[in-house]
Amino acid sequence: MPLEEEQIRRIFGLKLRQLREQKDLSLYGLAKKTGLSKSYLNEIEKGKKYPKPDKILAIAKALDTTYDEMVSMKLGGKMGPLSDMILSGVLKEIPLNIFGIEENHLIDIIANAPEKVTAFIGTLFEIARSFDISKDYFYLSALRSYQEAHLNYFPKIEQSVKSFCNRYQISTDKKLSSNELDELLREEFSYTIIYKKINHKELDGQIRSVFVPKR
Repeated sequence: MPLEEEQIRRIFGLKLRQLREQKDLSLYGLAKKTGLSKSYLNEIEKGKKYPKPDKILAIAKALDTTYDEMVSMKLGGKMGPLSDMILSGVLKEIPLNIFGIEENHLIDIIANAPEKVTAFIGTLFEIARSFDISKDYFYLSALRSYQEAHLNYFPKIEQSVKSFCNRYQISTDKKLSSNELDELLREEFSYTIIYKKINHKELDGQIRSVFVPKR
């Protein structure tokens, strides 16, 4: 499977950072050795840009390595599992945006983690891929964990419910009837509600609804 341009940029950026840190060089120091600007090198390390061959040669020379090593798609040491994750594409399969997480930030966190933590995270991602864990399953599992961590109590949601009930004068001491719900949706939110008879004895007395958005 061909690599995406973004994957190549990320791997190269991480390799540049790894080799630079091994030489105990700052971005400023590497900029002085290569003649390239600090901001340009920073964008390369963040995976935003990929340098042209002549600039790769200059970077390789400054870091006392080879051109082939610089463009290799494998990271060494503790970043090994991270390169496998990026190349596998598993990060694209997980809905990070739902949790307010940017892929770049996650990669930075993993890259800065101790070797054992990085290896552990890499193992989790590999297990997820091996068992073909879907986005929905991952999302629901994370949601359950988040709910449990907060004992399923979220003050902002509770306050929003209280405010809503007060605004529309809904009693919180009893169950909202279907007639009350019908009136609220029609009068306040301009919903069109269509009732249909469902011939299932097991559903007698139960409310089942389907929301059809306007096209």
